[in-house]
Amino acid sequence: MPTFGQELPELGLLYSGAWSDPLILLTRLQVKGFKNLVDVDVRFGPFTCIAGANGIGKSNLFDAIFFLSALAEIPFLDAAMSVRDERLMVVTRERRTKTES
Repeated sequence: MPTFGQELPELGLLYSGAWSDPLILLTRLQVKGFKNLVDVDVRFGPFTCIAGANGIGKSNLFDAIFFLSALAEIPFLDAAMSVRDERLMVVTRERRTKTES
């Protein structure tokens, strides 16, 4: 079992809590071929600001994170369709809330 503050580089995560109540920090995201993100490698810290000109992929970066999160809970096709679809985003949040109860 990892210890508090231990890096899990193979997952791009920093472990910061008990597995029963994890507080996990995304430390790295590699994206190849998602929307306009051709070959992106982003490293995150405890506070990361995403800024830039219009149309360079800031929202697509967050869509990629949401897509990966959705994959943990729903089938691939549903996760793909849920990107920027508020109806499916709510279903995903509701499932997450039910499993946390």
